[in-house]
Amino acid sequence: MYSAFPVFPGAVESSESSYEITADGRGTGNYGLTVVYRLPPTVSSADVIGFLRSNIPTGWTEASDETCARSAARSPAPPAPVPTMRDGSAVEAPPPEPSTALMLRRSRLTVFVDDSDPSRGGVTFALSGGGDEKWLTLDAATYTCQAPGNPDVDPAADQFDATG
Repeated sequence: MYSAFPVFPGAVESSESSYEITADGRGTGNYGLTVVYRLPPTVSSADVIGFLRSNIPTGWTEASDETCARSAARSPAPPAPVPTMRDGSAVEAPPPEPSTALMLRRSRLTVFVDDSDPSRGGVTFALSGGGDEKWLTLDAATYTCQAPGNPDVDPAADQFDATG
């Protein structure tokens, strides 16, 4: 899967390791691969994620707020709020939870072979940095969702951009 994407210009492969995918604490007989690249010290998170987004191959789809909404729709519904009584009168139930949105858009990019079925496989590109080093890690597709908020809040991207 990783070979479907071009390598970021100036990136140098630092490590590659395989691992067995587990479920319920047991090996599944399926394996994943983690590849780490060292990036040039002058690149920004916008440079790397922008490059990756502009080079998503045909047939692949980026994880989005809709991905999170579909994931939330497959989860069991939370219990319905029960109106409370105060002095014999009903108090309105709290409003429903807001919809979900994709987190960490500036330091992570997750793409799926077929967005209608994420179980078919995908890749997550994650940026990290510290000291004088900047890294790009490719691994199995993972993404996290949160209540809608400021999509620019991304501590990993801030640290990446401050590195170097």
